Amino acid sequence: MAQSYVLNIGEVVLRPFDARNDTDDLARIIGQIWGGGNNALTESQYGLIGGKSWGHWQAKEIMSYLSAAQCSAYTAVEAGKIIGFCSYVLDRERLIGTVGYNGLAPEQQGRKLGSAMMDFVMRKFNEEGMLYAAVIVMNNPQHAPARRVYESHGFKTMVGLDYMFRKL
Repeated sequence: MAQSYVLNIGEVVLRPFDARNDTDDLARIIGQIWGGGNNALTESQYGLIGGKSWGHWQAKEIMSYLSAAQCSAYTAVEAGKIIGFCSYVLDRERLIGTVGYNGLAPEQQGRKLGSAMMDFVMRKFNEEGMLYAAVIVMNNPQHAPARRVYESHGFKTMVGLDYMFRKL
């Protein structure tokens, strides 16, 4: 069983993600912060997809990722309240650690918690013997804070990426 980690900001602890108990709180956070993601952008152009809001689909996508066997996922908790999450995947053959989904409740932003969670992920990559680190992030204004965190941790853009969609 994975252990918990103290972030040294307030009383924030990262503990292993628990799909049974964390999903509702994390889905709420995702709905508050992922308005610039592909599901929200698609809905803004085409309306509801599958009869449910973009927040439903985004939370389902992220929960599936966080629950996957190869994913290491952590929930950020302070004073018993879930305030965010971070995750990563290790490619042990190529020695590449990939930063996964991560996010913080809006009221927690600006406390340097995103940077502290990235420090934690990078430390895990080093402990696990990874030689490289990767992350995928959208290039739109809503993702600018995430890009700043990644860039401050030494990530450089390798290639642009377009999300394309059409109605059939």
